[in-house]
Amino acid sequence: MANASTMRKVASIGLFLVCLTLPIVVLALMGQPDSAGIWTLGTLETLIILLGVPARYTLPTIAAFGIATTLAVLADGSPLWSLCVMGLVAGVCGLSARYGWWGSASAIPIAIAFVITDPPHPLRESGTLQNAMLAGVVMALASAWAALFASKLRGRIHFPSANPASTKRTMAFAAVVAVLVGGTSWVVARYDLGHGGAWMMMTILLVMQPYGARTLQRSLHRALGTLLGFAIAFAIGFVIHPPWALFVLGLACMGIALSLLGGTNPYWKIVTWITPAVVLLEGYSGSVIETDRIRLTYTLVGAAVALTALVVLAGADKVRRRVTAPSH
Repeated sequence: MANASTMRKVASIGLFLVCLTLPIVVLALMGQPDSAGIWTLGTLETLIILLGVPARYTLPTIAAFGIATTLAVLADGSPLWSLCVMGLVAGVCGLSARYGWWGSASAIPIAIAFVITDPPHPLRESGTLQNAMLAGVVMALASAWAALFASKLRGRIHFPSANPASTKRTMAFAAVVAVLVGGTSWVVARYDLGHGGAWMMMTILLVMQPYGARTLQRSLHRALGTLLGFAIAFAIGFVIHPPWALFVLGLACMGIALSLLGGTNPYWKIVTWITPAVVLLEGYSGSVIETDRIRLTYTLVGAAVALTALVVLAGADKVRRRVTAPSH
């Protein structure tokens, strides 16, 4: 009975995701691949954030996605502008740790990381400003579309949230995330790392947590889940080649990941299915195996950056406690 119930849940979520992403297919058929890419990011990342924060933040979330996307496209490969945009977006979202919402709020800078590393141009014959404005509108519409579906799932499926951090810890965490992600964005733009740089920023955002012990635990879980997920994506990409089939399988993997969020499943198990979902949905129109390889490389680099920051912060925290400890 339990297995039958699980299968029904997975099937319903899969159908749900097909309806959610239907505009992606329509945009692709209309010859708008860049708009389809924006819509993919907007719907999936909005779904993540709105399943983890109260419903009253729906409109601010839609606005944040639209504005941040416009600014990201305006960066147009500029290292300094990329640093400012990603640092600002990551830092502001980092403040959500005060309420224990960082796990969901990090979806915004993750989406913007992919936009800023490969700015979409829905209007091929127009300038940067026009493309930035249209990209922002498309992202906001995609976010609003996802919000309609999130309202149906809210209460039944939710992303696990951490305990609220103290004000001092939140401010320090937001500052560190802003510096790490902003600095990484500068490097990515300076050396033109493209989507590989987005994977690196995404890993930093997923691994970093307000509390050190949780960061280490989450890093280990993510490493295990990522390796297993890569194996699944590689096997699928090696055997199956039609883009439409890879897209459908990507949705199926995302459906399984969402079904696991409703219980007390360990983080590595969720990542195991989110990884092939993202790889397949991101690389279905090209080489999935190449996407898999690039993602693995930059995921490991991003994890190393986050863990290094954790060690430095832990050392600084220990020194601070010694300095401020009362003398006898």
